[in-house]
Amino acid sequence: MSQMSDYLSHDEVEDAMPLSRREQFEWFQTNYNRMAPEDRYWKTLEVYSGDIFGFPKKYLIALKSIKPNDYLKDLPNELTDVDPITVYRGTDALESVGTVRSGISWTINKNVAIWFSQRFCTTGKVFAATIEKKKIIGFITSRNEDEVIQHCNVRNVVEIIPTQEEIRGAIEAHAKSIESHTF
Repeated sequence: MSQMSDYLSHDEVEDAMPLSRREQFEWFQTNYNRMAPEDRYWKTLEVYSGDIFGFPKKYLIALKSIKPNDYLKDLPNELTDVDPITVYRGTDALESVGTVRSGISWTINKNVAIWFSQRFCTTGKVFAATIEKKKIIGFITSRNEDEVIQHCNVRNVVEIIPTQEEIRGAIEAHAKSIESHTF
């Protein structure tokens, strides 16, 4: 499809998107190439943020080439003049400084990373890194995770060891965010 008229209109995309998360993913995969690049960009992030287990990385990596000008519109104001920004990633015990670089999901919120490091075991790890804004693929706020989507563009990766107080604070903050989250 090479002409704009070959794409679904924005209204068609919005009207056709199912409500069920599983159906959304199926619809998304079926209609991925029928969406105009800007719709494809935003719908990819929307469907990904719907917690679809095993969401294919290829769709997120493909967004690198179709980022709209306002792709960082939801980034907090305090980061407007900051570049590069600091991001964090909470992982299981198997990740290392060498392997974490390719992790798609990072966050600007250290508490979120700490919580992720603790959610399945108490031996998880937390990493900090920097990323230039132009290297960010997307920024998602929908799950209260302040999520930065990237692919192999974080730099200065270091493992950080949170204190017990930081871990307790992160778990409490997560519980509060769940209470206030509207689904």
